[in-house]
Amino acid sequence: MKKPLLCISLVLVMLFTSFTTAFAEAFKDETVYVNLKNDGNVSDIKVVNHVHGFNDSDYFIDYGKYSDIKNLSNDAKPEIKDDTVKWPTSLLKQRDLYYEGTINKELPLNFEIKYFLDGSEIKAEDLAGKSGDLKINIKVKENFKDKKNKPAFLTQIQLSLDLDKFSDINAKNATSAIVGKKMNINFIYLPFGDGDFTLEAKGKNIELDP
Repeated sequence: MKKPLLCISLVLVMLFTSFTTAFAEAFKDETVYVNLKNDGNVSDIKVVNHVHGFNDSDYFIDYGKYSDIKNLSNDAKPEIKDDTVKWPTSLLKQRDLYYEGTINKELPLNFEIKYFLDGSEIKAEDLAGKSGDLKINIKVKENFKDKKNKPAFLTQIQLSLDLDKFSDINAKNATSAIVGKKMNINFIYLPFGDGDFTLEAKGKNIELDP
């Protein structure tokens, strides 16, 4: 199987997401990890929840339609019924609780990804084996039902490029880090209108999963 041209992942960091009781407080911070297909459509969505603080009731209750829930902190199992997930609050006396679940829902953002080789637009699947000046353009558009009460979050768009295949990498207003033979490039989108991000690089024998 051919190596992927690039790995595109989207991270939505939800802020101020909390659960509060009348007696004490337990808070939940939520991070949403979205893997995008090469055209910007969603491949899969995973949520990592961080519960901290303490709740005087017997259970901390989370509301959401999750599948494949995994406890990342210990071996405890939640009680799952319909769209509720219940964790014993005794777990919070020991340490913070982290758990992951898969969800299937509409995102508050839409993404469109286009590719250009030597100045001409090209489909992602047609890039395999080609060489030249590559440009990747990512457009972000808001998809909020209630524009007056938009949730508070920031979005990190991460791309990973194989340095054996790409050189002269340029991504304006992005941060980058090299890990082994990969360069991870990160763009930050804030929910203040649409976003437009561009990455340019020289590609050699570009490879792409079918």
